[in-house]
Amino acid sequence: MTTLRVFSMVAVLGLMVVAPAWSAGHVAPLVIPSAAFHNDGDDPEGFWFHPDGYLEGEGAGVKMIAAVYLPSYATVESFTLYAVDGTDSCPIPSVNAWLYRVEISNGDVSMMALTATSGASSAMQERVDSSIAYPVVSNLQYRYFVRVDFCASTHDFYSIAIDYSE
Repeated sequence: MTTLRVFSMVAVLGLMVVAPAWSAGHVAPLVIPSAAFHNDGDDPEGFWFHPDGYLEGEGAGVKMIAAVYLPSYATVESFTLYAVDGTDSCPIPSVNAWLYRVEISNGDVSMMALTATSGASSAMQERVDSSIAYPVVSNLQYRYFVRVDFCASTHDFYSIAIDYSE
């Protein structure tokens, strides 16, 4: 019986030492997959969904948008783009992503974060913006969305991750 208590205490203490970062006010990041995005209507045929789960461009610049649902009073800490940028030779040379908020009462739009791929590469790029403007979420006053622009068939957009704490 004493051995069981000692083992239990060691196990509990071990869990306390390796507790994940989100246990101290952080939560797992909000991940918005490419499938959650839709075209803004300017070029409805300028992209396509690849069977492997990402979006590709068709040669002209395309704008994709998705709603963002974060808890009120959460603090946005970082905004991350996951994409492959296989070319610099199209009207939109990089895969670009923005986080916006829209004021409900008057429609004013404010940019909170911006990130983009960095040069042509066939490797996955993880581009992070940690300098968030207006980081505290207020769902009573604002609505939030993400915009992603890309162009070429070698621009592969996978997802957005928003790290926040409550």
